[in-house]
Amino acid sequence: ESDDVTDIPEDVQEIGLVVDFDALLNKNKDVIGWVYLEGTKINYPVAQSSDNNDYLRTGVDRRYSWYGTPFADMKCDGIAGSLNTIIYGHNMNNGMMFGSLVNYRKQSYYDEHKELVILTPEKNYRLVIVSANVVSAYHEIYSRVNGEACYNTICNLKAKSDIKTGVEISKDDRFVTLSTCSLAYDDARQLVIGKLVEME
Repeated sequence: ESDDVTDIPEDVQEIGLVVDFDALLNKNKDVIGWVYLEGTKINYPVAQSSDNNDYLRTGVDRRYSWYGTPFADMKCDGIAGSLNTIIYGHNMNNGMMFGSLVNYRKQSYYDEHKELVILTPEKNYRLVIVSANVVSAYHEIYSRVNGEACYNTICNLKAKSDIKTGVEISKDDRFVTLSTCSLAYDDARQLVIGKLVEME
């Protein structure tokens, strides 16, 4: 049908990021938000299900897709309910999905792209970037979404960040960790961590 969900990104770019969550949720109740990074191909719905494998190779229209769909870790409480929401997306050679996140290893790239936008059906947020790190796929950040240990892990990553952001953080903040594959070494992952700031 012509109003397929995959037609939405072009519309969003033309009209300045207005997402019709009602239409998205009618097609797929797993949609919890939308992530956008100006000047890149990151302009996608975010899904969440009870199984982290569901959207690895499934589009938001629930059909097979090599690109998959960016998705929040099943341990998290939506986009802003946990201290740290982990969102995974593939690193595609053509820069699709979360391919552009690996550019955050460079300070100059961060200086041009200091924040993303995350929309949800309830609220809109700026995601102000705190740190960028290359870590192992088995790093403790992936098991920590709440509590003091989680916050301490984020502080440690911020201290070792490949980029200097100067962004202050506190235990009252809510964070989103964007994760994609990195070619830095076997089982490496590129992380970009940001804090959620509600838009007016």
